[in-house]
Amino acid sequence: MKKVCLVTSLHNVKDERVFEKESVSLAKMYDVYLVAPNTDTRDENGVHIIGVDFPGVNHRLKRWTTLGKLIPILAKIDADVYHFQDPELIRIGLKMKKYGKKIIFDSHEDVPAYLLSASFIPNILRGFVSKCYTLYEKSVLRRYDALVSVTPFIVKRLTQINPNTYQITNYPRYSDCTSERKWERKVIFAGHIGRSWNLDKVISVLPSTETTLILCGRFYDGGKYLDYLKTIPGWDKVDYRGCVSHSKVREFYSECSAGLAIESYDDANIGFREGSLGNTKRLEYMSMGIPLITSASNVWKSVVDKNNCGVCVEDPRNEGQIAEAISLVVDNKEVAIKMGDNAKKAVATEYNWNTQEAILFEMYENLLGA
Repeated sequence: MKKVCLVTSLHNVKDERVFEKESVSLAKMYDVYLVAPNTDTRDENGVHIIGVDFPGVNHRLKRWTTLGKLIPILAKIDADVYHFQDPELIRIGLKMKKYGKKIIFDSHEDVPAYLLSASFIPNILRGFVSKCYTLYEKSVLRRYDALVSVTPFIVKRLTQINPNTYQITNYPRYSDCTSERKWERKVIFAGHIGRSWNLDKVISVLPSTETTLILCGRFYDGGKYLDYLKTIPGWDKVDYRGCVSHSKVREFYSECSAGLAIESYDDANIGFREGSLGNTKRLEYMSMGIPLITSASNVWKSVVDKNNCGVCVEDPRNEGQIAEAISLVVDNKEVAIKMGDNAKKAVATEYNWNTQEAILFEMYENLLGA
């Protein structure tokens, strides 16, 4: 049996994409190893997990100088393919290439764009660092055997560097487990909570739409944004349930008439107005059979229009448009039910991990032979 090794120095060993999707799927066909930071070495779900101690993400220089210790570990595994998940590992991939191994780089995000807003880089240097990385990427990734990313605009850019680039998106694992939907005058936002999701605008229109917002997740900034949200008239219509388990969040969906993902267009890492498929929040709402209320990025407007599965907000900071979108679903139960049914069907037939698993297998078969 061919042996493959996925390698991450930044992601948690149980990362949804790296472990639950890619590693576990590949274990159906190959002998799979996953090298991951600061975890126990063990076998789990058919995957051989190899734990490696690494300094924390705040110790960037120390991390950079210690990444080399991966090379003997990877050489000992002696895999046929090494699948690297983090930009800091690109140079390690080239080392394995010298051993005659196939190498893959999996770009989870648009790294040059991310560097333009990275808080750990002084503002005056961000443009320079981003340009340097872009040049480095172009010179190195063309020597990889395959590249992977999660959304069309990143795949398009990477294809210009290396034509053997695949789009493997973070679509959810679909299971028909939707509980009875109650269609109450409630909408939900679940996930990491930051200003880009315009929840302050949402909260402002809750009284006028007579709607409750179920809010659950962790705040990016340690609670400063939470303190601000509490000052907004309409906060009394927010049911903040804190950071809860994924299974518990799925129970909350059954109370609601829509899921919110009204994201601003000013993030380079999502391609600005183009939008990204990398975030799974919208698809999780859809898989639970509730309509999606989303900003009208090109990617997501296309999904909504194609499937009639929700409502798009053209200006994600416009309270009037947000109120209109919320009212459309909470005031019209039959419309909401139809959109929710369409959303669930779309995930069941197209936007699910099984479709992406097939592309993953195709990539590996092309590299290794069937």
